[in-house]
Amino acid sequence: SSDLLAVGPGAVASGEVGLTSKAKSNLPSPSGPFLGREEELGAVTRVLRSDEVQLVTLLGFGGVGKSTLALRTGESLQGEFADGIWWIEAESARDGDDLALGVAAAAGLALDPDDPVGSLADSLQAKEALLILDCLEGLIEGSALFLDRILAACPDVKALATSRAVLGLPVEHIHEIHGLKRS
Repeated sequence: SSDLLAVGPGAVASGEVGLTSKAKSNLPSPSGPFLGREEELGAVTRVLRSDEVQLVTLLGFGGVGKSTLALRTGESLQGEFADGIWWIEAESARDGDDLALGVAAAAGLALDPDDPVGSLADSLQAKEALLILDCLEGLIEGSALFLDRILAACPDVKALATSRAVLGLPVEHIHEIHGLKRS
């Protein structure tokens, strides 16, 4: 349809809906050293590699290192998802449509403005990708509904979320992050 919303630098406006970005990732650059979380990195990476797990939530209080662990997990999985690893800042999202637009901007997708979540699910249905959704605590119900719809429609899409609260989905695998111990 000609009324598709083109989002992001690699998006198409011709009516084709799908992954169009040449890049396979938009992970931000790490902001400093990664110390003391190597075992957790290995554990989260192993869980995301499992065929049985589609959603991992890094759960912990603010400032504990959830985002850094999520970023490093994405880095360690580079090349393992044929259609990319996409970082989505969800802090300012108000609903599932905003999350869909965030994914579209990250991955260079064109979405139907009347149903961003549905058209995102259609675009990702046959794709193998990892969505890293950072800071979902401000939108627990909306992000749960969004992820439920996307993950149900897209069997080879996985999500790694960071949050201060559980999303409450049956497919959610929770990995609690605690403060580092001083030695």
